[in-house]
Amino acid sequence: ILPIFDNRPLILINNAGIGLSAGKFQDNYLEDFENLININLWGIIRMTKAFYPYLLEKNEGHIVNLSSVFGLGGVMLQSAYCTAKAGVKGFTEAIRMELMETNVKTTVVHPGGIKTNIARNAPPKGSLITDDMHKEAIKQFDKYALTSSEEAAKQILDAVENNKERLVIGKDGKMMSLMIRLFPTGFTKMMKSKMDEVLTNPYK
Repeated sequence: ILPIFDNRPLILINNAGIGLSAGKFQDNYLEDFENLININLWGIIRMTKAFYPYLLEKNEGHIVNLSSVFGLGGVMLQSAYCTAKAGVKGFTEAIRMELMETNVKTTVVHPGGIKTNIARNAPPKGSLITDDMHKEAIKQFDKYALTSSEEAAKQILDAVENNKERLVIGKDGKMMSLMIRLFPTGFTKMMKSKMDEVLTNPYK
């Protein structure tokens, strides 16, 4: 049974996302890693699958999937989040190719730091992260998250209106995207150095 929207084009915005404050991969508990993947990646896949028949039948509509700049390049202490968001990017690009002969459009969004509660709502997990480390991570996130959620939403809607296939949000997001394109391997060392400057690193 297909959902009914009074025959209007459907704009599906998949914004499932949680964070995980668990330190390095070796200190992650697999159940926490899997829980993040289930929400951040499988949530988007399942929602897309649920509405796909309607989109194909109407031969119009738009799918917007929220990835992250961390879906463009892997970053230390975020192995689960990067895995999920890179999966969102690949999934969106794959179905975009399959939809090229239709009028169903796709947009993958790569936000930089957005002023939300994602860091606060990611309690310390794993075998190493303490409450103090988590509080410091929240402090740093608040300092470096440059874009309001309202501005991010506006840019996403503008991207849909203009059928933009890829959207990077924020000066920080655009800078990171540029670094990855210019230095696809050197980016890792550059980002590690930057993160060591701004984060309290428990592994020093």
